[in-house]
Amino acid sequence: LKQLQVETARFEYRAAQSRFLPSLVFFADYSERHPTDGLAGYGEERNEMDVGLRLEGKLLAGGRDSAAVIAADKKVRAAEERTTVAERAMRRSVRSLWESIANTRQLVSAYQQAVAVSEKALESTQAAYDEGAKVLLDVLNAEQDHYRSMRQYRTSRYDYMILLEKFRQVIGV
Repeated sequence: LKQLQVETARFEYRAAQSRFLPSLVFFADYSERHPTDGLAGYGEERNEMDVGLRLEGKLLAGGRDSAAVIAADKKVRAAEERTTVAERAMRRSVRSLWESIANTRQLVSAYQQAVAVSEKALESTQAAYDEGAKVLLDVLNAEQDHYRSMRQYRTSRYDYMILLEKFRQVIGV
């Protein structure tokens, strides 16, 4: 959008500058006269036609035209500056999004390992409970830890997929 605004401003600048360029004008003029009822035979029919090309140039253009060119030039510069700012913001956004994706991927990996560890801890606590070395409260706490780590793992995977989809939309894939 910003690039289209720059192009529009450039076209307006060229249009304002074109007022100072010489122009080639094609012209045609036609006039016709009919006989009058006056003096017998004196008034005759006449047909006149002028056709030609004329080169016109404004030697002394008014201040309004000069001001229009200056204003159009300022519009072009402002539009280019807005485009530069938008491009920088887009680059920062893409870079930040990419870093978020990388960090979230590391979290997914860490939570996946935590799920495996909590599952092993649950199995060993269950085995100790079956042998009578642990109480039921220990088993319930181990289950709670296991399900908490599974929830964190799945939430982080969901966040990763959302960030990845946002990244694809931003870069246009």
